[in-house]
Amino acid sequence: MIIENLTQFSDSQAVTETAEGDYYVNQLAAGVAIGQQLSVIFLVTTAFAGQGSSTLVLAVQGDSDSAFGTAVTLSATEAIDESLLVAGYSRELVVPANASYQYLRVYYTVASGPMTAGKIQAHLGFTPYERNGL
Repeated sequence: MIIENLTQFSDSQAVTETAEGDYYVNQLAAGVAIGQQLSVIFLVTTAFAGQGSSTLVLAVQGDSDSAFGTAVTLSATEAIDESLLVAGYSRELVVPANASYQYLRVYYTVASGPMTAGKIQAHLGFTPYERNGL
């Protein structure tokens, strides 16, 4: 798979506590300026581990300002148990078609934890992602 770096939110980003992705995407205008239904694909590149029963929530947020001072969650997963977050685990979140925000980012919430290890990659996609049965 080829990933354009301008559509990447995280590149094997270590996530041990609640944090935003390393990068955001500027659509250059409010709304879906790219012109297609957008999805964000998350891929675990290094297995997660935590203390006790740690969980992680993956989310896509939008805002009209790149500082994300009033970020709105557009789509999110349930709390995912660390035991599922093995290398190769992937999830896709659809960006709602009516989301009219110029800036998009991902947000990782360690819902119970902390995590002691784990890395994740996230990027925009334009078609349903093949997840090999996941």
